[in-house]
Amino acid sequence: MSKSDPVNIKYYIPLENASRLSDVAFFLSAVLSIVCLYVDKADFPILYAVVNVSFVLAVAAVFVSGLAVKLYYFPRAEDERIKDFLGHAYQMDVISDQSEAYYNNNARTASERMGAQLLENSLFSKEIASKMLKGMSVRYAIYFLAWLAIALTRNVDYGIILVASQVIFAEQVFAKFIRLIWLKARFEKTYEQTYRLFFNGVTGKRFHCAVVENLVFYETSKTSASIQLSSRVFNKVNPKLSADWDSIRQKLKIDL
Repeated sequence: MSKSDPVNIKYYIPLENASRLSDVAFFLSAVLSIVCLYVDKADFPILYAVVNVSFVLAVAAVFVSGLAVKLYYFPRAEDERIKDFLGHAYQMDVISDQSEAYYNNNARTASERMGAQLLENSLFSKEIASKMLKGMSVRYAIYFLAWLAIALTRNVDYGIILVASQVIFAEQVFAKFIRLIWLKARFEKTYEQTYRLFFNGVTGKRFHCAVVENLVFYETSKTSASIQLSSRVFNKVNPKLSADWDSIRQKLKIDL
């Protein structure tokens, strides 16, 4: 069976584009806020007006795009993904375009399939989040050092320090980094708890209840963090993680 993920194409790619637009608007507003400090109204009245209007429009774009991502694109994508997840677990066509070969297990019961899918999801999620953090750590360390240098430099305009502080500690920078650290820890906990269910041979109602509890924990974590995992990182690590998953499900005898 060939792999197909229409949920990603229809819902996650638009989410990624909307998130990218929001980030561009944010950094554009940051640049314009600095430019506003240096354009003199008396000497350059037209340029002053253009820069300030552009700044207002950029801030409005950040506000609107941020709301669109959090209240429309992100929940819409997650809703379709969980429908696809449950459809595969219960072997039902919950949505019209279900993914093919997105979940890889041949477990016998719906509860076992749900547990296996959650284990596979959390494996990929924690590793992708880890890779994202490594890349962000270097970039954000540079941001922080630049902000620190500006803040500690004498005779620097306080307006520059204020703008730099607003950028560094905004939702799109350090707040996002901290949320991703938290999300990675939650993914790891989901993986460890679900792994132990299979490893310890838990069965019956106890297994089903624990899987549902872990699934709710996993989904609420994603919703609370509101961070989309990188598709670029996913494509990069997919071959290795797919091989790791094959090894894990054989070790846990999930398909038997």
